Amino acid sequence: MSTKIKKITTPLTAIALVLATTNIANASALNAYEIAADQLVSTEQIERSYLDGFTLEDVDVRYVKETESLVIENGTPRYLHEPIVEIDGKYHKVISSIGPFETQTFHLSDADFSSLKFVDEQPFFKINNPYYESVNEKFPEVTEFNTTQYEQEMRALKNALNDFDLNVQIASYITDYGTARSASTVHYHEDGEACESEHNPYARWGTDESPKYTRLLTLLNYQPQTKHRMLVSAGYYGTATLGNGFLSVREGRLWHEGWQYPTTTYLHEKMHNHGFSHAGGMTYGVPELLVNYVKAGNLSDYYNTQSLAATIPTAAVKMDVKGHDADTMDLQLRFMAPADQLGDSLKRFMVVVPASVEVEQFLVTQDGVTKEVQPDSTYADGRAYVFENDLDVKLTSIESQGNENTDNLITLRIQRPAAAQYFTFLGTGSKDTWSRQINMKVQTGFEHGYLTDDGQAVFVVPASSLAADGSTETVNVQLTPSEAIEFCQANGLELGYLPEYKSVAQMDFQMKYLPYKSQVGLDPETHEPVSVFVDSSYRPEYVNYNDKGELIVCQ
Repeated sequence: MSTKIKKITTPLTAIALVLATTNIANASALNAYEIAADQLVSTEQIERSYLDGFTLEDVDVRYVKETESLVIENGTPRYLHEPIVEIDGKYHKVISSIGPFETQTFHLSDADFSSLKFVDEQPFFKINNPYYESVNEKFPEVTEFNTTQYEQEMRALKNALNDFDLNVQIASYITDYGTARSASTVHYHEDGEACESEHNPYARWGTDESPKYTRLLTLLNYQPQTKHRMLVSAGYYGTATLGNGFLSVREGRLWHEGWQYPTTTYLHEKMHNHGFSHAGGMTYGVPELLVNYVKAGNLSDYYNTQSLAATIPTAAVKMDVKGHDADTMDLQLRFMAPADQLGDSLKRFMVVVPASVEVEQFLVTQDGVTKEVQPDSTYADGRAYVFENDLDVKLTSIESQGNENTDNLITLRIQRPAAAQYFTFLGTGSKDTWSRQINMKVQTGFEHGYLTDDGQAVFVVPASSLAADGSTETVNVQLTPSEAIEFCQANGLELGYLPEYKSVAQMDFQMKYLPYKSQVGLDPETHEPVSVFVDSSYRPEYVNYNDKGELIVCQ
């Protein structure tokens, strides 16, 4: 029987954690930002068929008040060792190891939460496998051993593609990659799809027109829908659709017991699902780079994924967004680990941004001293910035979250975007066979403010609460005009101007950002703070003053 894993809505505001004091042991554990091992009540396997699908992000966290239980459901093939859960904006380390497709329940009494979510310390490389698919003699039955093979490949790639040094090498390779290849051997099967050839019958040249930074961002962040098949063929190792669809690999090209490093085939076919052809270095090039990197002694015990889950050092990244002015904002990144796991500091990092994100300054604060830094190297059309010298940003202990430490952080001052954006942050400490992974998929959204055409900033602020099933749900906050003034000032801004009352411009403005809702700001004629409900895209009589607004305009 297949179990559907419920997605958790990411909370966008932090609401103060409220704890009852009647249960001293429970309150003490949370105050120490730790879910202790002795709070574990039960461990159960999720009821499912080995052919059922999953993503690598299907980790559900919920709180059941009736049983006073914190439930963590790992609907992925990953091993989660001492995962971090965010509770009302604060990070908590769970002192347990949660196996693939496993649910653990922890006793947590007298708790009053507004939001819960899993914090992924390995956010890069994504899989969406709807199910394992058997089709015909060419794509035969997928056995349970075959699913184990595939899942070993996925876990190993998840570890590898969160490694800083490997990603810098990939960025360098993509940057230097030429448009012609004389050694790319490919074969086209009868369906017209590109695949790797066993007999090397063809050589192919070509040009990949995609920007180089797009290739890097897509490798790490894109999640195509990929049904996994097995392949029987005398002519080639694997085949895949270009984009969403399927991939298939011969059994002999997937993990077997005792293997020390991978073949190129699985990642090659996966890159076809990401939209890449045989030009550009992503299908032929990056997989070979990975194999050679492992063979050279890096990423040791590559396939020992259960052990590595407990031994690869990590640190969680926490982001605070501060308004600098209407045109720019500061993304402040702090790096957190339990006090007994602080160890190495952040000594190197890479930021990869799309063309829609402009970084104006990189600021590093070390022991309370802030300085602007310049990248030591740039790659991928100048959109991948690498910093490797004179950095020593100390990690912050999770236990110190009560007194936020701003003495050690990295600030990215970016131009305020006009829409939601994401980009990649990879950090690490000293070089090691498995260096510390300090990674985050940085995301900015409506709650951080969008830049309007007239240079103002508009915000929509969600608030979190727990639904009846214990998962997190969000609703947009509505502010009175006086509350909106305070909100803008807290973001380093002033209350901004609305379009003319009942005008077409006012209706268009509302429909662009938050249709059929309300807006709050200054009236352009009276210069007084007002809130207006806009319930039509073309009928002014449906536009009226009201008490509160959801779309907040600042300047």
